[in-house]
Amino acid sequence: MNPDNLKAAWQAQAAQTRLTIDADLLLNEVRRNERSFKTMIFWRDLREIGVSLIMVPVWFYLIARHSLPWTAFPMVPAMLWVAGFMLVDRWRHKQHPPETGEPLDRRVASSLAQVEHQIWLLRNVLWWYLLPPGLAMLAGFAQIAWVVREADGGWYSWSRECSQW
Repeated sequence: MNPDNLKAAWQAQAAQTRLTIDADLLLNEVRRNERSFKTMIFWRDLREIGVSLIMVPVWFYLIARHSLPWTAFPMVPAMLWVAGFMLVDRWRHKQHPPETGEPLDRRVASSLAQVEHQIWLLRNVLWWYLLPPGLAMLAGFAQIAWVVREADGGWYSWSRECSQW
């Protein structure tokens, strides 16, 4: 078969099929999906912020209870950073309720912008969510390494003692 014949057959078939969609039904579906998405993001953010803020006094208790060294303290600003970043992000990207009679294309564009912002947050999760506590933990590990190095014989004797347990 000739490519021109295939092209003509394709175009004839495409011209015959027309898809009609009820705009009100589509708008209601977009609104339902948008509400579901907003609810899911709200509860995720609430859990993340809540856990970060609850962990601050718990962390102070653990520091006091177990006489942890000064390198345990950087975890507090790291947890406050995560909670603060998420609060500021929610404030800056505040969602507005849909207006009555709002066109479908504006509603879809708003939903798409919300999804794209969540994609941006997840692409940059290393910088705003994982790096601050990671650096705080690294300070603790460095302090432990320093103490072990200063101990009798350094790493070698410490590893030999551990192997005897």
